[in-house]
Amino acid sequence: MERVIAHRGFSSLYPENTLKAFEEAIKCGCRTIEFDVHLSSDNIPVVIHDEKVNRVTNGSGYVKDLSVKALKELSVFETGKIPTLHETLLFLKGRAKPIIELKGPSTNQHLEKKVLESLNKVGMMKEAQIISFDLEKIDVVRELCSDVQLGYIQRRPKHATF
Repeated sequence: MERVIAHRGFSSLYPENTLKAFEEAIKCGCRTIEFDVHLSSDNIPVVIHDEKVNRVTNGSGYVKDLSVKALKELSVFETGKIPTLHETLLFLKGRAKPIIELKGPSTNQHLEKKVLESLNKVGMMKEAQIISFDLEKIDVVRELCSDVQLGYIQRRPKHATF
């Protein structure tokens, strides 16, 4: 079985991690979308890769220090907007499976709880997969919920031969 995953949506042509990038990936036949989630200062999961908004928006600063209202006012690569996780899940429901990469510090378990709450609220717990480079985050998710699919991202060791 071939599985095509749109990494941050159709990010080579559209602003990464935006609803437009996800829409265009779906139009091209992609049925699995990977995206990244951080918490805003008001504990709302938002879809953005970097811990700072500087690279992809017209703003500056850490995502964790900005409210959702402030994040929504920014432009992603001039044409996109930073969506919340809830908006993204509603957009993808029935169209594509979400692969949600958890970002941010390990010490903050609010992200794991908020992501699970969003998945439950939208009714996508069975379709979603949660992934992270941070094994502690994966452990926390598993402790909180046994129903969601999990994945641990590991960089390929330098000595590995594939």
